Amino acid sequence: MNLDITYCSGGDCPLRFDCLRYTAEHYGRYDCFGSVPYSAEKRECDVFMSNASQVNTTAYYLWQAAGYPTDSDFRFWFEAKEQLANKLK
Repeated sequence: MNLDITYCSGGDCPLRFDCLRYTAEHYGRYDCFGSVPYSAEKRECDVFMSNASQVNTTAYYLWQAAGYPTDSDFRFWFEAKEQLANKLK
């Protein structure tokens, strides 16, 4: 899957392995931050995106809680992605 996000080089960021901006595969041309957006002073990153494994795991639990419906895999994936993004705000 090719994502339309701004990527991060990671640098010395302690969140890099849990962040989709660092772990996502990119193909061809892509946009990247000019410097690592992690603030060591605040110990946070304002543009952190949880990685796909967290989204997939959350989506699986949402699907289970809904009673294993068919034809709705994307709905649970997007719901999980939004839940995780809202946690970071």
